[in-house]
Amino acid sequence: MSFSVTVKEAGAVTVVTAEGRITIGGGSDALNKAMNGRLGEGQTRFLLALGGVSYMDSAGLGVITGMLASCMNRGGELKLVTPSLKVRALLEVTNLWPTFEVHASEQEGVASFGG
Repeated sequence: MSFSVTVKEAGAVTVVTAEGRITIGGGSDALNKAMNGRLGEGQTRFLLALGGVSYMDSAGLGVITGMLASCMNRGGELKLVTPSLKVRALLEVTNLWPTFEVHASEQEGVASFGG
């Protein structure tokens, strides 16, 4: 399965939707480019939808944890919405699951950022 990433704005929140495999040299590069591009434009509020991710390796994990750190360093936030079971399992086995605020829907996630 190939990788795709879409980015849209929902008010002051950037919603990034990833689908497919996030792997080294593949989806991880595209995801990193999409998110860091918006971060470079000054956006610091991200909602990352991972429900369509079928597999993520350590490179993908590095992208999302690095992005979390970058957002936090700028006073922002990165939250997750509907991670797939495989992504959740990876976050749990690496003890990163409690690090992320996770929401059940895009609407709930966007609302969690407040005004």
